[in-house]
Order: sequence, then C-alpha cells, then structure tokens
Amino acid sequence: MSVRTAAQAPALPADGGDLSLWDTLPSMMLLLSPDAAALRVNRAFIDYSGLGAEAARGRGWQRLLVPASLAALTAALRGGPAFSLQLQLAGAEGEPARWVDCAARWQPPERE
Repeated sequence: MSVRTAAQAPALPADGGDLSLWDTLPSMMLLLSPDAAALRVNRAFIDYSGLGAEAARGRGWQRLLVPASLAALTAALRGGPAFSLQLQLAGAEGEPARWVDCAARWQPPERE
C-alpha cells in the first residue's frame, strides 16, 4: 500500500468508476491529507477493503486499521515528509488484518 499526502486531490467518483491510471495500479493506493484523512483511494483498495469510495473517504478507511497501526501512521505523518512502515489492515467482510507495507513522500506547502 502506498500513502501519499496532499492538501487537495481530485476525488474518486462515488461509484468508483474512474478509469484513470490511478485505478489501474495493482497496489492499494491512498492519497491522504496530513491528518490521515483519505482524499482518494484506488480500485485495488476498494476491492481489498470492501468499502465503497465514499465510505473510505475522510476517516472512514481508518476503521480497517488496528489501533496500534493508526497510532503509528499518525506519528509518522507528524514526523516528516517521508517514511516507511508496516500497518495492519483488515480486509472485506471481517477478514483478519494483514500486514501491508506503507511508504509516503510528500512536500509541505511553500510558505510565502
């Protein structure tokens, strides 16, 4: 799973029907705000999680993380513009959480 942070991003349509390159990637992808709210998720994430695109947006996707993983992600996002860690993420229909690799790179907005 890759996580990228951004202040703004185009949203995935509610029906998940966007056929952009983002959705053709076989890896789960999330575009997160600096506070770990999902701005966009790709098709692989929707298929794995069982959440619809709208249900995953904002903090909806976080219910799939075990509490320790959510804490680790939150700390990593506060820690700087790049990190790599493993998170435990549950799948669709109550599947047990599995370990996924998470990597992020972002650039804070320039200050004027």
